[in-house]
Amino acid sequence: MTSTAKKVVTISRSRKQKEQDILASAAKIFVRDGFEKAHMDEIAHEANVSKQTIYSNFGSKENLFNEIVSDIFKDLQKENIKDPEFNCPVETLKTYLERLMTPLYSKKGVALYRLAISEGQHNHKLSQIFISRIERGITRLATVLEKLSDKGFIQIDDSHEEAHNLIYQCKGLAHSKLLCGFDKSISKEEVEFLAKKNALQFLESHGYDTSGNAK
Repeated sequence: MTSTAKKVVTISRSRKQKEQDILASAAKIFVRDGFEKAHMDEIAHEANVSKQTIYSNFGSKENLFNEIVSDIFKDLQKENIKDPEFNCPVETLKTYLERLMTPLYSKKGVALYRLAISEGQHNHKLSQIFISRIERGITRLATVLEKLSDKGFIQIDDSHEEAHNLIYQCKGLAHSKLLCGFDKSISKEEVEFLAKKNALQFLESHGYDTSGNAK
């Protein structure tokens, strides 16, 4: 059945629900057809809204993509980890790494990342949108590492460089396999395992021992 043959059902929805439906429909069509080939008319039809509603709420396809990416990284916008939690470095670092790895390893995150890579050379905005979220994650992670260093748990010289290296270490082979389609998905438990493994490796290599003291 073609999209034009799809029956349109009129239902009462809040503005927030309409926005969520638009974002879900846009993500589906971007991944299926590619960003450049995706049409606002089809997104509007899929979301059961008018094209004008999409433009009124988002303005452009680039803004739609930006909002979709922002949504999958929403956990990074949560309030920073509070100081008392820094008394358990492993759990602190593991928790933050999970916040970043979960969207990167999610099916939608992988599909959109793949899209940004494949079409980014022709539309730099797409790659910039995705990379900017990772860079925000790196900046927040650097703050976490600085606090762990200030409390004497680890020894680091450049928190931003260390955060950058740690993020790309977390992506690793497992993420590359997802991007290439070699693996289809990764479970929440596997993400938690990788986050803890990388947290432990980082802490131990920067002066933290099992007693919780800097070496």
